Amino acid sequence: MRISNQSSLEELNSSLVGYLEAKSVYENQSLFGQVFSDRYLYGNYENGFPVGGRISYVKLISIIAAFILVIAFINFVNMATAEATNRMKEIGVKKAIGIYRSSLIRQFLTESLLITFFAFIASLFFIYFILPEFNGITSKQIILSFDWQFLITVLGITLTTGILAGLYPAFHLSAFSPVRALKGIASKGRSAQNIRRGLVVFQFSISTILIFAVMVVYQQIDFIQSKNLGFDKENIIWFTSGIPATDGELESLSPEDIELLLDRLKSISGVSNATNFAQNIVGEYGTTTGLTWEGKNPEQGVLFANFSVGYDFINTLNITVNQGRSFSRDFKTDHEKIIFNQAAIEAMNLSNPIGKVVELWGIKREIVGVVHDFHIASLHEDILPTFIKLDVNSFASNIMVKMKTGNQQISSVYKDFFIDGMPFDFSFLDDNYQRLYENEIKTSTLSKYATIVAIIISCLGLFGFANFMVSKRIKEVGIRKVLGASRLAVIKLVTVEFNVMVLISLLIAFPIGYILLNDWLDGFAFKIAITQWQVIGGSLIVMLSAWFTITAQTLKAVHVNPIDCLKDE
Repeated sequence: MRISNQSSLEELNSSLVGYLEAKSVYENQSLFGQVFSDRYLYGNYENGFPVGGRISYVKLISIIAAFILVIAFINFVNMATAEATNRMKEIGVKKAIGIYRSSLIRQFLTESLLITFFAFIASLFFIYFILPEFNGITSKQIILSFDWQFLITVLGITLTTGILAGLYPAFHLSAFSPVRALKGIASKGRSAQNIRRGLVVFQFSISTILIFAVMVVYQQIDFIQSKNLGFDKENIIWFTSGIPATDGELESLSPEDIELLLDRLKSISGVSNATNFAQNIVGEYGTTTGLTWEGKNPEQGVLFANFSVGYDFINTLNITVNQGRSFSRDFKTDHEKIIFNQAAIEAMNLSNPIGKVVELWGIKREIVGVVHDFHIASLHEDILPTFIKLDVNSFASNIMVKMKTGNQQISSVYKDFFIDGMPFDFSFLDDNYQRLYENEIKTSTLSKYATIVAIIISCLGLFGFANFMVSKRIKEVGIRKVLGASRLAVIKLVTVEFNVMVLISLLIAFPIGYILLNDWLDGFAFKIAITQWQVIGGSLIVMLSAWFTITAQTLKAVHVNPIDCLKDE
């Protein structure tokens, strides 16, 4: 539908409210308009309204990128303020000779902006080398284009980053009293040190949440890929039996030709079974409410998924028959029968369903079988009540082949039935199923890389902070060693503070991560449970990363020579 430039989308949707109900075509459904270009990012719907889609993953990756940038802010602030003691005399002298505080603030902000600008230049080189790998993961063809919009955007981000990262250090350093600075006294009390500790805790909390998230997302993806779907999707290919007609449309083979094609395919030594069907087994299926049965509540509306299939559909997919039987060529009237899944029988509240009659679109059909529930949609959705009806005509025109091993003879049989030059265009059923979760899989992969970057940046910040703290306490370590302190006592002295900070970050991160990840998992009808082992595993990764980071500083303190560190300047 194309609307005039004078009409807004809101006006269009307002005019469509109640249209279907007024026409008495559908109940509890409504029409709405959507900008066509928005469908790629906003393709999920719930109760007839768009509720997101790929845009959710774009937002998630953007949030992770923002977290990494915040961690980098924190590292710069920590390092700049921690190294303040090395610049106290410089600041004291400048203030003593009359330089204003505003000049010092400009100096430190300029330093921050220069560092950020050089980081931006370095990032362009990293992007140049990493972009092909990123395109491979996301299946995109993004290029690094230096147009005006790109340059203005990234320079704006760089300028904002430099100013935000440099504000606190600039005001902190420029506030030193000249007298105290020349005496080597940075500040009163422990406020600055506590701020640095808080920032370290904050960045490790973010890193812990990311680690926790990657572990949960990975296990959910693994659960999706390994879950029993109720049918066998391995080693199955399918293709359409449509052939080009004179009007350019696809025209299916005749029912007789389809049966002949299936017989030829089954005769191949590497093929265990073959069948025909309509729609797509995974993710695309028909739905209807046009089914009635004895004892149905007139006010009850049950939405059924439905499949039109050939004789060997259930056997080819190895779907378990719980009651009754599958369709068979031995029964000439099976095209008048129907098979339900267990969810449908429960939704209809039928007991002893075999032999009972239902009415589908005004036609009576006898129930001859009940199959085990199988997943025709992604695990984001509950299993729908489903019925399967036999369709031996050309409507069920997709061909499915179950192979024991790969076999090139299928292509040869295909060429015997289709126009010369038509490519043998087939799909693997397990690949189709995998595509239902391509967004989750791509996001999981990108999150792993982002988490590694976040851990590295956090560890670099912890390394710098540890170096600063050890340097400040080096004389204390020397005195303790002179008084007979053991190496274990020195290690405890140096590491206990960092262990406490990491433990605090864990206590902050896991409740937040638990809430966020439970909310993400709620998007799946079938999901894993967050367990204590995931918490323990995430904690060990964070603790080991922290211990490995401060190892060098710990060894520096352990092997310090008391004579060297107790010497006066």
